[in-house]
Amino acid sequence: MGEGSVTAVVHGTDVYEVELTLGGGEGITGWCDCPYGQEGNFCKHCMAVG
Repeated sequence: MGEGSVTAVVHGTDVYEVELTLGGGEGITGWCDCPYGQEGNFCKHCMAVG
């Protein structure tokens, strides 16, 4: 976890790791290791952490 970021573990059908980052001109960006997140999408797991 860096400055301006948060990491979390989300339990659903499986367990997923999520990282949200605030900064730059992009607002909040998210990364998740779920299949949908791995396609570059801001998934529901990122929304749950946000």
